[in-house]
Amino acid sequence: MGVGRGSETGFGKCKTQVGMLVLRDCGEPALGVCVTCNRPICQRHQVPTSQGVTCPDCAAQLPNGQSHREVQRVRYRSGYYSYYGYHPHHFHDHDYDSFDQSRQAAKPAGPKSADDRDHDHTES
Repeated sequence: MGVGRGSETGFGKCKTQVGMLVLRDCGEPALGVCVTCNRPICQRHQVPTSQGVTCPDCAAQLPNGQSHREVQRVRYRSGYYSYYGYHPHHFHDHDYDSFDQSRQAAKPAGPKSADDRDHDHTES
């Protein structure tokens, strides 16, 4: 796997889920894909295994005791969810786009016309 920007390498952004209670995609430039699930992964989330480079989620499913820091995080999070019966909310790009669209809609259309200003004063 070559080093470079995700858009330059053709892998896009890292899709490893990060966070504890609210999950979101990592979003760093991906340098390759997981050999198990084909998810784009950045350098930080690449876990070398006997099958090849995997994402932390897939590496956490392997029986051998992976000591990679990101794998330990996935296992801790999974154990927490199991113990407390928690189901995290996943935020995706379209969720963030909704906020951008609502901000666009909230912007004022521009200065009021003379008729609008007169109408505002007469309705009091």
